[in-house]
Amino acid sequence: MSFKQRQALAIDQNYLVAKRFYSSVFLWMVIAIAATATTAYIVNTNEEIHNLFFDDTSSRPKLLGFIVILAPFVIASLLHYTHYKRLPKALSILLFMSFAVLIGITISTIFSKVPVTTILSAFVGAAVIFIVMAVMGFTTDKDLSKLGPILYSGLIALLLVTCINILVNSIDFNLLASYLGITIFTGLIAYDVQKVKNLELEIPTDQINIITIDPQKVAIVHALNLYISFANIFNYLLQIFSGKR
Repeated sequence: MSFKQRQALAIDQNYLVAKRFYSSVFLWMVIAIAATATTAYIVNTNEEIHNLFFDDTSSRPKLLGFIVILAPFVIASLLHYTHYKRLPKALSILLFMSFAVLIGITISTIFSKVPVTTILSAFVGAAVIFIVMAVMGFTTDKDLSKLGPILYSGLIALLLVTCINILVNSIDFNLLASYLGITIFTGLIAYDVQKVKNLELEIPTDQINIITIDPQKVAIVHALNLYISFANIFNYLLQIFSGKR
């Protein structure tokens, strides 16, 4: 087989891999959301499990609960900053699903504090925002990469507003943080989906453009980014709808 024939075959193979990659990203995200929701429901409805992590009267986190709350930050850092080529596929999947389960444990107390109708409204609202922005990010011809620095600067501003609100406990600051958070993570959805679309920028190839690593490991990192954006939009909508102070 000549070099040109091998290159043409590689292009066809990579096109099929790209389609599977796109599907995998969103499939992993949906699986993670389902795992989070299931875990939250199980922890909330099982008193023994709930009491392992939270106080049975105040629902404040115990020591193990604080570990569960902080652990996702460590996992996200491992998946993002440890190059995906160094992580075995099985370990990447384990870390990703552990992240989703830990988030489920963390948010399990909302079922006892917020009406189910409010939770469903926030979930539907987050889903609608996600679908609209994902479609926009995938179909737009505009280069959204320039939004990256702006959105990440917004995340720093959001962190500052959140820290201020912890000190002053202001309704206005809480609303400001919620709306700012929704705006930033809405933009990040379109930004990240376009990155998913630009597959050739994310997955290394050899001299004849044959993909050299398992795309599933890259898909998991992108699925994590989208999951985080969805979860944050859900959280901020929940705060707005529930009138949380």
